[in-house]
Amino acid sequence: MSPISITRSVTFGLATLFGLIILALNADLLAVGNQYGDYTVFDFQGLGVAVGIMNLLVFPTFLVVGAIRKNAIVTSNIVELPVIGILILLWIVESALISRLAPPGGFQCDALKGYGFQGDDVAFTSCQKLVAVQAFSFLAWIHLMLYTFLAIGLCLAGKASWHAGETSPGTSTSAKPTENTTYATGA
Repeated sequence: MSPISITRSVTFGLATLFGLIILALNADLLAVGNQYGDYTVFDFQGLGVAVGIMNLLVFPTFLVVGAIRKNAIVTSNIVELPVIGILILLWIVESALISRLAPPGGFQCDALKGYGFQGDDVAFTSCQKLVAVQAFSFLAWIHLMLYTFLAIGLCLAGKASWHAGETSPGTSTSAKPTENTTYATGA
């Protein structure tokens, strides 16, 4: 496997993991609220569930299709980068919504201990879940943004999708005519 393929697999694997974590934490916050008669759904909870599901659908699909079928249109940079760009925007909005909810200075769950809340208390654990949602939301979009910059840089350098096999007048390529370097799978 090439370093680009490994980077792609690790990035998509982590994005899937972050999506699963955000989905689970937001679903648990919704369930705890419903358990205590609070049927309010905050914006960050609904979006967190939605973007978590989208991550669980998109990134494993990219990985599986890339592993099973080489040169599939789904794994081309011209498809992957816009989809990842949309997910980055959704993660940024998720991060902004949860950060807007936080008081100045961020969530201070340790301050709840001063009011008698303990580790098994619903308010204390919910506060810790909010901190985790905020952290993983930021990690997800920053991680995907870095991968996008890498992929765009490789495309501009001629190592990906629409530059494969093209040569400038007066230059030659060392790639074999049957060798395909057009897809992000590194194949």
